[in-house]
Amino acid sequence: MKSRPSFADLIAFNVAVIAQGQRLARHYFEHGDAFRTQVGPHLRHIIEHYEALLNRRAGELVDYDHRARDRSVEQSPIVAARRLDGIVDGLQALRGHQADEAVSVGFSIGVDGAEFHLSPSSLARELNFVASHAIHHYAIIRPLALAAGVELPTEFGKAPETVRHEKLQWAT
Repeated sequence: MKSRPSFADLIAFNVAVIAQGQRLARHYFEHGDAFRTQVGPHLRHIIEHYEALLNRRAGELVDYDHRARDRSVEQSPIVAARRLDGIVDGLQALRGHQADEAVSVGFSIGVDGAEFHLSPSSLARELNFVASHAIHHYAIIRPLALAAGVELPTEFGKAPETVRHEKLQWAT
């Protein structure tokens, strides 16, 4: 294990996380009805969070709350797969950026969402966030997909530390 992964490692991690969603979406090409009800809403949510980060212009605010909520993504595994492909391209395009690149993040706060808060962040921090957020939604998808007979890798929907911990438990 590297003591300090590089920015390229962080990009590769995010590409691997998105690749899990790509494989899942492609599985549902033949099962569109199940996609719409079980998987699509979660993949749309993941996609729109990544796009909020990747599709902003330089210096523009990242706003995870005010998303398009494009229902075509949750209705069609083909549309979702194409958008996930675009995310991989966007992640690859980050190779010329710096991990500590300043990013401003805006989000609604308060129980009723009536306040808007700005927070300073970095590109690396936000890449960690969107990857963790995606894995969280994969964890919600996992039992739905398994119940529908979809075979998933053992690490799907598990935090990297959980996967590492489980491997160590079995090694002893």
